Amino acid sequence: MLLRQAIFPFELPFDRFKNAELLGTKKVKLVLFHGTADRIVPFRNSEEIYQRSIGDKTFKVYRGAGHKDIFKYIKKDFWQELAK
Repeated sequence: MLLRQAIFPFELPFDRFKNAELLGTKKVKLVLFHGTADRIVPFRNSEEIYQRSIGDKTFKVYRGAGHKDIFKYIKKDFWQELAK
């Protein structure tokens, strides 16, 4: 199952993806990839999801990577982490 969510300091009426809440109640394998220069999805979103998650988890941080260019930074990390 692929989960996505943007965490805002307020509740959105149309937010169907309550990942931070869900991952705090279910033990699932979680791999997060996030760039520190992402201007679309704030880095704090992944930090919060990672902190709340109770399953086996990995948080891959890419300094300077933005939302649109993160794949230049990830390179083979993405496939190696998914293979695990």
